[in-house]
Amino acid sequence: RLATTQQLMEGLVHPNYLAIEKATLELRKDPLALRTLTTEAALLNEASYLIVEDGRSRGADWDKAAEQLRRGSAELLAKITAEDKTGIEAGWKAVGQACTNCHGAHR
Repeated sequence: RLATTQQLMEGLVHPNYLAIEKATLELRKDPLALRTLTTEAALLNEASYLIVEDGRSRGADWDKAAEQLRRGSAELLAKITAEDKTGIEAGWKAVGQACTNCHGAHR
């Protein structure tokens, strides 16, 4: 695999994280924002696997944060699919916490 961890973070994780943040805030105004959220949540879930594969892992705390991202993004996607706006916000917070945990050690 050619993508570096930094490239994955800059090109995949961060843009989708920001898009979810924006769409979550817009849910109150635009019910169609749910459509875009599904793709972004699925891509963050996929990224949770990519950032630990092929020697990209940086240790136990990295792997734990990736697992938190995996679970949080799966929870978020389930809430988006159910159109559970309260659950979407909770899932979004779980994703954000995974990012915070990892960035505390690796940024």
